[in-house]
Amino acid sequence: MADLSSSIHTWSIPRQLQIKSHYIHVSTSSTHASTNNLLMFALTASLFLVLFALIWHHGLTLNNNSQHELYDHKFVFVVGAHHSGTTLTNLIIAEHESVSALTGTRKPADEGQHVQSVYKTAFQLGGILSYAYHPEAHLTENSKLATTNVSEELYQSWSQYWDTSKPYLLEKSPRHILMTRFLQKLFHQNNTYFIVVLRHPFGAWNFGFDLYPREVTIGCGYSELHQWLRIHDVLANDVQHLKNVRVVQLEHMLSISHDVTQKVVDKIFEFLGLSPNVKVKIDAAHPKDFRPRIRNGGAQHSSGATKRTAREESSNGSSLGNFEFSSRSPKPKRVEVIDRVISHAKKELDSLEKGDNIQTQFLLQHIERLQRARDKILQMPMNKGLHNRSDKPNTNGRNLLEYYGNPNREVNVHTGGVFDWVERWNSVNRRSGRCVRVLRELEPRLKDYGYTLLNLTHYEIPKAFKDYMLLPY
Repeated sequence: MADLSSSIHTWSIPRQLQIKSHYIHVSTSSTHASTNNLLMFALTASLFLVLFALIWHHGLTLNNNSQHELYDHKFVFVVGAHHSGTTLTNLIIAEHESVSALTGTRKPADEGQHVQSVYKTAFQLGGILSYAYHPEAHLTENSKLATTNVSEELYQSWSQYWDTSKPYLLEKSPRHILMTRFLQKLFHQNNTYFIVVLRHPFGAWNFGFDLYPREVTIGCGYSELHQWLRIHDVLANDVQHLKNVRVVQLEHMLSISHDVTQKVVDKIFEFLGLSPNVKVKIDAAHPKDFRPRIRNGGAQHSSGATKRTAREESSNGSSLGNFEFSSRSPKPKRVEVIDRVISHAKKELDSLEKGDNIQTQFLLQHIERLQRARDKILQMPMNKGLHNRSDKPNTNGRNLLEYYGNPNREVNVHTGGVFDWVERWNSVNRRSGRCVRVLRELEPRLKDYGYTLLNLTHYEIPKAFKDYMLLPY
């Protein structure tokens, strides 16, 4: 028994050592595996951190470059109601050797509003006859869009159409008349300049009256005047928050004399801090024809330059207010767009408080016009529709060139048509009920902006902008 116990004991000692050795081996292997895993984890983490640092540094460099470019340039925005003379003013400023305007966008009038995705265009807000009433139309420095990232995005959208080697970058969109404070915030107030172009509302809306004469004979321009006042009421408050802004009265600039026109142009460049070396040539022989003759080395520039008529500014779906649509889009889509605007107007009508008769009447008229336009489109044959005006130039309208830059720094300006629109109103019965209502409700407000309905050729320094006027004397 003792021998058996001794042999069991003798066997168990080597066995215990073997088992212990196995455990030690397993433990050692596990330790090696853990160490390898830790090394792999550390290596992977290091590579990730290096990659993240490179990406962050690259992104920071891009942001710094964008911000650096923003601070290196001065931004000039030409704003005003549609057809107030913003295009003419834009063309004149663009002639300066230190200025680059947006070109080659293939959008109406090369307006910046059409080549960005940050904010909604006038068309998307209901068209030029109603966009001012949309809650998203008025943008200020308090907008949630007024961020550094948005300023960089907007700059990147526009810079591809600018010559950024020029110190002054020019942009013209009438829509921006309700966005001046917002743009000043994005592009920094010290580097941002605004040129506001002011014109009698009936002169500005004359293109619409050509299409819808009933708005004159029956409506007495009530809806158009109401929209114009809404836009300028907002601007009158916003200019108080702008650091660099001047207001140019189109009638003042073009209806007195060549010398006055040149002095106003010179004052614009002096306000911008540029040498006033752009000369205007006045030709009143063609009162309805504004055709800037831009030449390159004495010959008209033709490389990549295509003519557009003025009314193309409201085509290609850029406006619902005058119901001008491009034939490029199919008829059902055009009807769908109008239906959306009608739906929005009806919701706004339902939300009005009782007793707001003026706004109620305005919206009812607006809906009626939209429905008439919708019915007119539905009655058109599918293979016709409105013609593409770029294929059939309007020889009676003003022709714009996509090319800017005259080596002689000269712009031909035809001034005889500044008051050509007044003749249309001579046959209007101003004692009609609607005209009496317009005079009673809107005349006092219009006087604040230097105009009157009693004498359509009369203009004076507007009280609302008297501190911001750019005058030749």
